[in-house]
Amino acid sequence: MKVDVQKVAHLKGHDGAVYTINNGKSNNHFLSAGSDRMVVEWSLDELKPEHVLARTPGVIYCTCLIDEYNLLLVGNDQGGIHVIDLEKRAEVRYLLGHSKGVFSLLWNAEQQHIISCGGDGNVICWDVQNFHSIKSMALCDAKIRAVDYSKVHASIALACGDNSIRIFDSNTLELKHEWQAHAMSVNTVCFHPNGRWLLSGSRDAHLNVWDLENDYKLHKQIPAHNYAIYSIAFHPDGKLFATASRDKTIKIWDSENLEFLIRIDNEFHQGHVNSVNSLYWTNYNNYLISGSDDRSIIVWKIEFNYE
Repeated sequence: MKVDVQKVAHLKGHDGAVYTINNGKSNNHFLSAGSDRMVVEWSLDELKPEHVLARTPGVIYCTCLIDEYNLLLVGNDQGGIHVIDLEKRAEVRYLLGHSKGVFSLLWNAEQQHIISCGGDGNVICWDVQNFHSIKSMALCDAKIRAVDYSKVHASIALACGDNSIRIFDSNTLELKHEWQAHAMSVNTVCFHPNGRWLLSGSRDAHLNVWDLENDYKLHKQIPAHNYAIYSIAFHPDGKLFATASRDKTIKIWDSENLEFLIRIDNEFHQGHVNSVNSLYWTNYNNYLISGSDDRSIIVWKIEFNYE
């Protein structure tokens, strides 16, 4: 496979590290947030910021858009979740269930549940109708950094700071499986679109691939980066995926054979000069969007073909 990388735009609207990049309400928008305590909505048509959707008193680690309720959830470093009504442009609730920062939020539309992951080692399931806590689970004494959901397997995967991955049934919220997955903290998990694998990235700089059809046994271990891996994102058609790292690089991989394809860095692509924290691969022109500690966002055009 031949891959070509084009830098489309270098966006510098934030005054602090960018910790999270997520989808917007429309295909040609995305959201970003970070240490400057703002959630910004960007236009991919104009390649510029359109609105500041929220300003919070605390550093923002994660956001989650719930389209059907027109709500934006914002997780902060104090363990709180701001619930923003996007029509009113106002905060309507503030959920305080964690004693430390909220690092990841997941909307499970099938069950109408919100899952929040905390630096206190707790995971909380919230009811979207009244925002009551349905279940709170104390999993470990370390951070729960990330969560992903597989509708096919009715499973929720959690990346845990005690070096483990935990799998819960998304319907019953019962623990199905847990194992020591890395030599250091697990920072990110992502279900592969093929339904067969779960990918994980760690502070140990390894990308591990787990076999869902074989009791989550290790399928492949890849020394993918020089430092911690913070984010994994799949191309909309599932043929490629990208990893982001504290080593300031993004790497593109073939999703079918898990082979490394190209490294995106500052030297050859005028990329980020600090840790790359978050990736989002949008359907709009198949743009890959990256956010970094260097206070910037870069929009990449990744084109590929089979030779």
